[in-house]
Amino acid sequence: MLTTLTLVDDGTAVIQCIRWIADEVVLPSQDLREFQEVKITGLPQDYKGSRQVKFVLKNTSICDDPNDLSLFKLRVLMLERFVYSKPVVLPASIIREEQKREREEKEKKEKEKEKEKEKEREKEKEREKEREKEEKRKKSQPPVSEDTLLGRIRTWISTRDEFAFIELFRDEETQRIACEIVRAKHKKPRLNVVVENDKVTNLVAGCLYRLRKQGVIAYKNKAIGCEEDFSECDDESKIRVVRDVVELVDSSGESSAPDTDSEDEE
Repeated sequence: MLTTLTLVDDGTAVIQCIRWIADEVVLPSQDLREFQEVKITGLPQDYKGSRQVKFVLKNTSICDDPNDLSLFKLRVLMLERFVYSKPVVLPASIIREEQKREREEKEKKEKEKEKEKEKEREKEKEREKEREKEEKRKKSQPPVSEDTLLGRIRTWISTRDEFAFIELFRDEETQRIACEIVRAKHKKPRLNVVVENDKVTNLVAGCLYRLRKQGVIAYKNKAIGCEEDFSECDDESKIRVVRDVVELVDSSGESSAPDTDSEDEE
């Protein structure tokens, strides 16, 4: 913003200007020239900031104020090349305008904060609804047990001819049921990741061992090993699904197939 200052050449070296009061004026050169721009920093009371001003040299003793705003004088000490201000009171109209602007800014900020709080409250309500929905879902479902996990695994393998242990272990639903069983046993909502993973692995392996005893599954390659613990098989070790036994177990709930342990030993 450029404000015109009029230099009055009346022997007193007084500059009359309009609007802001300056605490300091930085002169770019030794001499004041016509249309030379200088920077005035500091404003009266709470009106701090800076303004660019332009000196207009005139050979008159009167300064007309076209904006009818606060008049004040800057005295130029030509020898010291320093300008300082003579404080005046800002007109009430300017003060009211500034106060109004500050109020509007404050109200705007408060409204923005309130909107943010409202958004956060809405998000919290949504999270609460999700929690309630999850609680209802859990309550509506029967408590999980090893039989629940066994049923899930039987369903999972019923669509396969063969699989690796790691494929079953990574099944999300199998993981969820196994984790719930482990946490329920320890009466904790969450366990150490390593401990929980180990216990879930053993639980799933135990269910596979039961299915093997029922003749539902068998090792595809006996040379690989893993005689008792399926979890010890490497990722490439395939477990064969005995299709006719799976169908019998699914229909009757019990396996009528002979024990395959003797077959494995042969």
